Amino acid sequence: PAEVPGRGGASGGRRHSRRSDRPARAAAARHGHCHCIGGAHAAQVRARFGDALCIGIALPGPRQVIGAGDFLMRNVLGLDPETGALWIGSRIARNTVVQFHRRDGRSAALELEARLAEALQGRLPPEAALLFACAGRGRSLFGVTGHDSGMLRRQIDIPVAGMFSAGEIAPIQGATFVHGYTSVFGLLRPRTVAGT
Repeated sequence: PAEVPGRGGASGGRRHSRRSDRPARAAAARHGHCHCIGGAHAAQVRARFGDALCIGIALPGPRQVIGAGDFLMRNVLGLDPETGALWIGSRIARNTVVQFHRRDGRSAALELEARLAEALQGRLPPEAALLFACAGRGRSLFGVTGHDSGMLRRQIDIPVAGMFSAGEIAPIQGATFVHGYTSVFGLLRPRTVAGT
């Protein structure tokens, strides 16, 4: 996360004009991302940050605390320099809890490691895995090839097959979404027979 969660204000579909009481422009500027549509130093800022700024949309639910895994990540598409409105790759409702995030390899690796450990702990070990990884991961994000499959194989040495994609389907908070910049594992476990 790049800052603490806040509530989205006026919204016209993909146009998000406020975070709490601050215009979206002020929140994005704190992270060096006023270059989205323009700006005097747009080329230098893009070279430094690339397209790494995302917005996390907290899914509704009875949680008192929002943490990793509670956000549906969407790209920041642009920023209107006159109004401060932020354009994002999703529709959001008024008063939705949102948080800026920055894609980086270290955070992605730590989250993947924790999620894999959680999926393997206390369960019948899988015999193989299917991996659907975003084409935006791999060497460009981690600096090495085979990062995600290698992380699984360091936790449990099983065969891994899969493919790269441009959108991965997986659940968050009990609902299924299309994600970006993610890896989705299908862990294949043997069937168990009742009473054995």
